[in-house]
Amino acid sequence: VPYGDLARAFERSFLEQWLAETVRRRPALLGFQPLSHEQRLAEFRELDRRVLRENRAVLRSSLRGRVQERLRGLRADAGWQFLQGQMARQRGHAALRRTMSTAYEAIQAIKPCFMMSPLSIAQYLKPRSMKFDLIVMDVASQLRPEDAVGAIARGGQLVVVGDPKQLPPTNFFREASGINVEEETVADEESILDQTLAIMRCSRRLKWHYRSRHASLIAFSNKEFYDG
Repeated sequence: VPYGDLARAFERSFLEQWLAETVRRRPALLGFQPLSHEQRLAEFRELDRRVLRENRAVLRSSLRGRVQERLRGLRADAGWQFLQGQMARQRGHAALRRTMSTAYEAIQAIKPCFMMSPLSIAQYLKPRSMKFDLIVMDVASQLRPEDAVGAIARGGQLVVVGDPKQLPPTNFFREASGINVEEETVADEESILDQTLAIMRCSRRLKWHYRSRHASLIAFSNKEFYDG
């Protein structure tokens, strides 16, 4: 061995001897076959994917059956008959607010999950008509409490999702509705996220960052702003 490689050669030889002795003392390692182990892992992954596929099919079937059962119970309901009449029309449909108010039970039976802005909730859902099991508010750091309360009042449970390091409330929803708003400073304005963080005891933080495959892109922000 060349003199310059002597230290590395000794280290390699030492580690090989240490590994051989370690394997000899542990019967589980002595019988370990990497190829069969990798095959077993591949089989497990495929079985895991199959379980997910079959569970999705079972869930879809169960939910579809539940919808059909609810609709069968609404056949004599005036709202269901009104909705069928609206679906059969080519033109001249009733205003959406009226349709939602008249046929809300049938609509909710067909589509139990609604994705709406605070403005749409106020515009299309009459108060004390439709009730939801769960309200989920996303990007809550940009939502004023007065804009959120209409949705909160329509649900049995509330989940508020947001980042206190992101933008404060803005005039986006008001401008989108065509309402003229004056320029104002909103940096100190509280959002529904600020209020719920002060009230709710069961807050949770994300443990990983999902928008990038490389942790280094979020490492600085994670350390400096999110306490690791």
